[in-house]
Amino acid sequence: MIMIKRLVLYFFLPVLVIFSLTLWIYEGYNQLLKTPDTTVSLVEGQQQAEKNLPKSSPQTNDQREKITDAGMQVLVQARKKRAEIMGQAGIGRIAIPSENLDLPILNEITELNLSTGATMYFPERHLGEGNVVLASHNFSDADVLLHRIKNVKKGTEIYLTDFTNVWIYQVTVNKIIQETQTDILEQPLNDETLVTLIRCEGGTGTNYRRVVQGILQKTMTITNLSTAQQTKLGISKKETKLKKESSWMSEQLALSIQMKRPTVPLILIVVLASLFLAVQGINFVRKN
Repeated sequence: MIMIKRLVLYFFLPVLVIFSLTLWIYEGYNQLLKTPDTTVSLVEGQQQAEKNLPKSSPQTNDQREKITDAGMQVLVQARKKRAEIMGQAGIGRIAIPSENLDLPILNEITELNLSTGATMYFPERHLGEGNVVLASHNFSDADVLLHRIKNVKKGTEIYLTDFTNVWIYQVTVNKIIQETQTDILEQPLNDETLVTLIRCEGGTGTNYRRVVQGILQKTMTITNLSTAQQTKLGISKKETKLKKESSWMSEQLALSIQMKRPTVPLILIVVLASLFLAVQGINFVRKN
């Protein structure tokens, strides 16, 4: 009986502490890197578009130049506020079914919007007309936002919708460009109708951009899409309530990544766990 108590106290309990702490950190980090749910019902989406489309106005180059590299903490803040952000700036959705990618389309360039969905680089341009340019932040290797467009092949379909009409594009270009190569953002000189997806390529301060461009193939009303196709666009039949997508641990890890050092609370947790294990080890030696 004494041996069992010693095993529990000096072996199983420390192992449980180490396992629980490791699992807590892993879950927080995994949560940080995964794509949050932004699903909306068709009715909710139509209400957003009706309210926000009239607010779509041109943004100056000065406004765009104020956008800087966003840290992981901005990503966490955007997740917390994504329902509010979509309600204030949502005008549609984009989906690349082959990559299981779907995001809200937002009509104002801000740090939070670029960290929430695909943002209209030229909000004054209409979906399904000319060259629709959609941008988002990129967070290193985090599988969020437009990160997966690097895998897109020529011929892949891209869906855009304003919750009334759906435009289906076929990818013709997937390449890396210098940030100074802005010609790809311009309106087409011919009658082509394009979509251009753009994000940073590389680490903080990179001069490179990943660009995917597609040409319009088909237009239809959203009621002609099957339920499965609407689901791929992140549109549900029923009213949705977005789940909480950030935890205390994921926020601490995001802040640590941004500061390039552990936060004080994380250091304190590790110190306390180490002290506990040290005390258990000392007591075990004394008892024996």
